[in-house]
Amino acid sequence: MQNRDKLNRLHRWLPEGFIADAAWLTAAGYPSSLRSQYLKSGWLQRVTRGVFCRPLHHPGVDEAVAPLSWQHVVASLQLVMKQSIAVGGRTALELNGYAHYVSSGSPREIHLYGDERAPGWLGQLPIETSFVFHNAKKLFPTMPISRKRGLVGDGSVYRQTPNLADTRSDFDWFSFGTGDWPIYFSTPERAVLEILDELPDKETFEQVDVLVESLVNISPRRMAHLLRECRSITVTRLFFFCRPA
Repeated sequence: MQNRDKLNRLHRWLPEGFIADAAWLTAAGYPSSLRSQYLKSGWLQRVTRGVFCRPLHHPGVDEAVAPLSWQHVVASLQLVMKQSIAVGGRTALELNGYAHYVSSGSPREIHLYGDERAPGWLGQLPIETSFVFHNAKKLFPTMPISRKRGLVGDGSVYRQTPNLADTRSDFDWFSFGTGDWPIYFSTPERAVLEILDELPDKETFEQVDVLVESLVNISPRRMAHLLRECRSITVTRLFFFCRPA
């Protein structure tokens, strides 16, 4: 009965396709011995050393396991492991509909911004997408994505729509998968400051200049708020330099 309760809790805490590392599972009450049992029974799958996944099966094909997606990885970091992290920079601008203004890299990169160092296993996942991590504190004092969004009273992952209605909010979200899981990413106003910080090593002045000129629908109030919060004088000056008169 106790083992069944633990398994039921795992199903609530770790939805299909989501991943968790050994440290999180141990803290949640799933030591190495129990993880070994779940691996043998097929309730868990080893993704890489120290990282486990609840297998995501293709609908109607029980024996076929769907490949790991970058959306599941990011949602796992945000919703399960409660990392104060968001998709930002180039990737956020793509998600906001500015993909034609952003150059395409050869392997697809997902740019993540957070207050803490990214887990070491992030670059070891068997996935075509590569993750590029940035220290968010370099530009802004805090990441206003609360850790408390990860789990509710019984440990279940949030399914409800996040409330980001404040026009000063730095983030937007989109839902994916059958559970409508939210993934948080930078608004265009924040993302353009993040991409300006990549000059001149990772971005070109010509491309960023065209990009800033294309931001005709940005919120002046949100932009002013972010410029006041921005720690980088260089990024602030670059924004006004690129902004059309």
